[in-house]
Amino acid sequence: GPVHIEALKRLGVQVTAVCGSTVSAQECADRWGIPEVYGDYDVDALVRSSNVDVIHITSPNKAHVAQSLKALRAGKHVLVEKPMAMNVAECDAIIAAAGNAGIVLQIGFMRRYSESFVQAKARIDAGEIGAVVQVKTLTHGPSYPRPWMFDLKKSNGPLAEVNSHDFDTVRWFAGSDLVEVYAIAGNYRTPEALKEFPDFYDQVLL
Repeated sequence: GPVHIEALKRLGVQVTAVCGSTVSAQECADRWGIPEVYGDYDVDALVRSSNVDVIHITSPNKAHVAQSLKALRAGKHVLVEKPMAMNVAECDAIIAAAGNAGIVLQIGFMRRYSESFVQAKARIDAGEIGAVVQVKTLTHGPSYPRPWMFDLKKSNGPLAEVNSHDFDTVRWFAGSDLVEVYAIAGNYRTPEALKEFPDFYDQVLL
C-alpha cells in the first residue's frame, strides 16, 4: 500500500482517503497528509465517501473479492492488485459487477505498461522474430515473503502472488491462452514457515 501511495503521489494523483488496519491507515494518513482515514478495514465507510472516485486495492489476496465487489457496487472504479482473486469464480463475480455498473476495472499487471515489455510486444507484433514458439520468463521476487503469505488460503501462494505476472506476460506475448500446465515447487528460503505452513513454497519451476 505505501509503495503505491508514493507512486500515485509522483503521478500527481490526489489521494483523498486511506483504508486498512487502524494503525497502518493512520500512519499512511500522517505521512502523506491524506484527509480521510478508515481503520479496521472499514471498506463500507470508504465506499460511501463522495471524495473517492477510484479505489486501489492492495490488501492481502483473500480480501480482494469482497473489497472489489463493495467498491464496484458503490459505483467506484477499481484498480485491484494481482492476483485478482482466489479462484475463477471470484474473478468472474468481480468482472460481472464491473460490467453491471458500467465502470472501469483494472488489474495491476504493470508489465503491460513497462517500456521494455511494450517494445518487446511491438517487435513480436511487427513480425521481427517470426512466429512465437517459446517464451521463457524468469521472475525473482523483489522482497522476502510476508508472514501472511505463508498461508496459502490467504495468499494463494507465489504462483498467484508473484507468477501471475508471468502468466499474463506469456499470454500477452503469445496472443493465446495456456492449454496445459505442470509445476514443481519447494521451500528453500523460508524455513520459519514450515512448521505452521508445510505446504508453503518459495521456489517454483513451471
